[in-house]
Amino acid sequence: MTLSLAMIVGGLLALFAGATALIKGAAGLARRRGLSPLVVGLTVVAGGTSSPELFVVTGAALAGRDGISLGNVLGANSLNIGLILGLTAIVRPLHAQLQLIRFDVPIMILATLVAAGTTLPELITCLVAVVRRESDIAIGNIVGSNIFNLLGVLGLAAALAPIGAAGMQPTELWGAVALAALSLPVMWRGLIVNRAEGALLVAAYLVYLVLVWRG
Repeated sequence: MTLSLAMIVGGLLALFAGATALIKGAAGLARRRGLSPLVVGLTVVAGGTSSPELFVVTGAALAGRDGISLGNVLGANSLNIGLILGLTAIVRPLHAQLQLIRFDVPIMILATLVAAGTTLPELITCLVAVVRRESDIAIGNIVGSNIFNLLGVLGLAAALAPIGAAGMQPTELWGAVALAALSLPVMWRGLIVNRAEGALLVAAYLVYLVLVWRG
């Protein structure tokens, strides 16, 4: 028990240190290359924090465990929008760029439609980013991770082994779509996700969980 607790604490500390290094590196890359922090968040940071989903989903697909593959992607994306974006905004309001709202969020919503414990890196990374006042990296990481999960992770898994949707409840799919769609008006209003809207997203995620558990 003591060893297990030490491993958990050690893992969390390593995750925090890794997230801090990732945010510093991403911000530095944006400055050196003249890139927008949002672009770096949507690509480099999102890809890095979504690597656990990649390994879990592809491994499950190869093992023939379709439910884990689809459930992990949909669950991770719902948690990213409802819980992680909400909690991050509660810690500090997030400013959203118009580019994100016009282009990237709609892609994210159209993708939880095409696709019909691993999101912890996104949570720590976003919290570190917002504490360091890197709002664009935080939001870019959330939206980019969701797009990467649906189009990259699930796409690769399906290419390796066909994934069936048997047993998938409509609540799981449409709830994930609804949470993604909810983020659009929240970000659009004043181009900022404030603390009240963050609390709204967290509450919506909790409702989603209750509905999924009830089937």
